[in-house]
Amino acid sequence: MKGKAYSLRSRRTLYDTQGQPILNIQDKILTLFKQFMICPGESNGPELCHVKQQFAIGSNKLSVHFQNFDGKEINLSVKGSILERHAEIYAGDELVARLRRRLRDFSTYYVTVAPGVDAALIAAVCNCLDDAVNGKH
Repeated sequence: MKGKAYSLRSRRTLYDTQGQPILNIQDKILTLFKQFMICPGESNGPELCHVKQQFAIGSNKLSVHFQNFDGKEINLSVKGSILERHAEIYAGDELVARLRRRLRDFSTYYVTVAPGVDAALIAAVCNCLDDAVNGKH
């Protein structure tokens, strides 16, 4: 993941192993809670996915909305604990990914993704969660 240090939308780009851009994450500006849009490659649109921080006391919650490849609307919910340093991503009641960090290691994620789930999208959502929690990427 690479990003620009000084950017109005704080844009970050996720690359594949060959160095090709897969998608980029941009902060939405002038919002009460953190919001992000995820776009293909290095483009500014069309928006593939919308991530929105939700108000929660003692935990972190994000909602993720996008259209699947078959046109079906998908809603994911991300629920995390600040104190326990973990988060789960659900599609309805189904667990699709789990994020964990070691207690003193704030820069490394351990992510488990269910079969058939887009790992690049989950990586982008994890980056949004990190930004929403820590205010940085």
